[in-house]
Amino acid sequence: MTPPSPASKQGAEPPDAATFHGRVVDREHRGRAGVDVEVRVDERTIVKATTDKDGYYRVDVPVGAAAGRTPLVGAGRPIAARLLATRGGRPLARDAAGVTVAGGKVAYRELVIDDIPGTPDR
Repeated sequence: MTPPSPASKQGAEPPDAATFHGRVVDREHRGRAGVDVEVRVDERTIVKATTDKDGYYRVDVPVGAAAGRTPLVGAGRPIAARLLATRGGRPLARDAAGVTVAGGKVAYRELVIDDIPGTPDR
């Protein structure tokens, strides 16, 4: 299955937003619904989204979003962040390498998690 384009999931991204788009899957590469994906800068969550029924997520970091007092995105300035997948506050996967994306651009990341206790296989 080809991942949907980010714009097809939630409309066009704001023009200067840095967009993180991807999928949360288990070890068998099945999409996992209802997983929170956080964009973290300096270990602080700045925005988050929840995966859809197929495990896809999209997070836009708008112009002027900030960690503390430092604006993160704007005028093409890149944002360096780490992604964290959680369920009920429990960490499931972390984007160990981190990702940098400039305002107005999209970065795709897939996060692989172990089985989530208490959820049925699809």
